This record gives sequence, structure tokens and C-alpha cells, in this order.
Amino acid sequence: MNNLKSTDKKILETLFEMKGGFVSDFSDRTMSDFFKEQFEIDIYDTKYDFDFSSRSKANRLRGIWLAEDEKTVVAIILSLVDYTETSSLANKKELTQHYKK
Repeated sequence: MNNLKSTDKKILETLFEMKGGFVSDFSDRTMSDFFKEQFEIDIYDTKYDFDFSSRSKANRLRGIWLAEDEKTVVAIILSLVDYTETSSLANKKELTQHYKK
């Protein structure tokens, strides 16, 4: 269990573009692969099932934030920040103002 505050979650949800159940530009497969390769985490493990309305990518990430220890959550956040920056550069897409802040 970690100590992410609701304000921290709100910032992270904006940063990773989690509206509508998405996370960044991940597909179901690429997000699953990312977490397996980087953290040996199966994002569809039932331990990440909480009282969410769906098993969307965003809800999977929220479940991981709730279930994993603080060290793992920090590593995941930093890795997702790196992924977002790299993805934007690779796609020649400018980072959003929310992201820059």
C-alpha cells in the first residue's frame, strides 16, 4: 500500500491522460507488455481489481497504485513519465502544457 494523496492522483491522471479509461497512448497489449517487461506485473491480476466500474487501462493503473508498495509505485510513475516523454519525441508530438507543468 502506498501513500498517494488524492491531489497527487489527480495530477498523475492529467499527466498520463487517463480520461475515458485510457493511459497515455497505450493499447491494451502495449500497456500489458510495458508492465510485464518493466516491473514483472500482470496488470490483469485480480489483486488490482477494486470497486471500479470497468477493467480499463486507467482503472488497472489506479488498482496498481492502491495495491503496490510505495517504492514500486514511485518507480512506475517515473517510468511512465519517461515513456510519455519518449513517445512524444518519437511521434514528433509536442508535450502538452499540463505535462510541462
